[in-house]
Amino acid sequence: MKRKKMKKLAALALAAAMICSTSACGNDSTGDTGQSSNSSNTSSQEGNAQGSQGSQEIVTVKWVLPGDPQEGTPEVLDAINAKLAEEGLKLDLQLEPFGSYNDKMNMMISSQEEFDLCFTTGGWMNFYLPNVAKGAFVDITDMIDEYASDLKNAIPDFLFDQVKVKDRIYAVPNYQISYTCCGLIAQTEFLKKYDFDLSTVTKYEDLEPFLQKIVENEPGYYPILWEIGTLDYNNDYILVDESAGIRICFAKDDPEMKVMFQKDLEKQLFALGNDWWKKGYIRSDMATMVDDTADRIAGKYVVYGGAVIKPGGEAERTSATKDSIAFTQVGLTVPFVSSISGRSSMTAISSSSKHPEAAMKLLNIVNTDKEIFNLLNYGLEGRDYTKNAEGKVVKAENPKYFISAGWSMGNQFNLDLLEGQADGVWEETDRINREADISPVSGFSFDQAKVSSEIAKIAAVKEEYKSLAFFDNWEVRFDEYMNKLDAAGLDTYLAELQRQLDEWRAENL
Repeated sequence: MKRKKMKKLAALALAAAMICSTSACGNDSTGDTGQSSNSSNTSSQEGNAQGSQGSQEIVTVKWVLPGDPQEGTPEVLDAINAKLAEEGLKLDLQLEPFGSYNDKMNMMISSQEEFDLCFTTGGWMNFYLPNVAKGAFVDITDMIDEYASDLKNAIPDFLFDQVKVKDRIYAVPNYQISYTCCGLIAQTEFLKKYDFDLSTVTKYEDLEPFLQKIVENEPGYYPILWEIGTLDYNNDYILVDESAGIRICFAKDDPEMKVMFQKDLEKQLFALGNDWWKKGYIRSDMATMVDDTADRIAGKYVVYGGAVIKPGGEAERTSATKDSIAFTQVGLTVPFVSSISGRSSMTAISSSSKHPEAAMKLLNIVNTDKEIFNLLNYGLEGRDYTKNAEGKVVKAENPKYFISAGWSMGNQFNLDLLEGQADGVWEETDRINREADISPVSGFSFDQAKVSSEIAKIAAVKEEYKSLAFFDNWEVRFDEYMNKLDAAGLDTYLAELQRQLDEWRAENL
């Protein structure tokens, strides 16, 4: 579809929205945050899962994604669905805030609620391997060739290899940054104001003088967003598995590849977090805070710790703020492709889906059709964004829809560049993806069937103690945490992981 045709669709959608608002149809927006109820409750999503347009049957695909609900979703879906109708498809996009997405998916999966697509990761949220083990996701190995050959050709083979479980594929990896580079992203305004050179930071402790300035002089701001589990800047260990929510590694210089849970490093990070919490660098309610989406959008965090560092990352962060705040980033680790990089962001088909083939077809389109992918991310041109003289996306002052999270939806390289992103950013990212050092155990896939119970218990313990740094008695809680991990079967889990890794090494190395 040409750009003129897409603009015409956007104009028609806007006109329909204006008519709808004057006749009191659809949902009214509430507040200034751009939030509304999920799209399935809007006029554009009425009807059954299957309908018809003329003589062609239309199948509705329900996709649940993490993200802040958008007031302008109905009009965006109207534009998307006008094109999807040509393929006999219709999208029902449902956004669930990041803070509640895990609980939402656990509830939907356990109750066998019908839906088609969802976001899943190896060890961040909506865990991939546990869901595969309990049959929550469809085996799509053969479906990819039949219904999504274009998608398969667009994504590197090594990513599909990394998401395999017993040589079968249960999710499509979202093609984005494939290497890991952990670091810091900070608001440029404050770095300049306090003459702080972020590039001089080589470890988190180096940041303290800057954080102290924010505490002393910037009331109303949180110096740093601290997310335990993302702050590892140690380049000396190779990640093997995180299916239980904890990082299992082996030392890079260990020829035997003996796996371990780095208890000492975990304790160091909790100790640093507690120290910063007491000093006021971390928000006081961090232990009980559930959803901080509004604070992120408003730019209340001066620094993001444990951020993913990538080409164009500053502009992407800028676009996620209401006032287009400028950011500066620095990496603290060497770019490295881990053995499970492909599992950092994936899309799976639910076993509760009544039309998995249609869901697979939709994934093929989303990953290869640039116009639809840009609509999904940026909304309607002229309402939610404009383009500058360079043809780059400029977010509107008060957009009704603007997600800008292609990494969670599909092939991010199909996105139009944001204002501030350098030309060639996708080509540069792809180059680093292919040139970065790759884990020596890339292709190893842990079968957790024999220790699924232990993994579930360990994950529950991790969830219970994830905020222990933000309590005065954190050391007592840390000892409890370690004891409960042991009781949950940590040693059994490690032994099974080691056994499988040793077998894999004997056959492949």
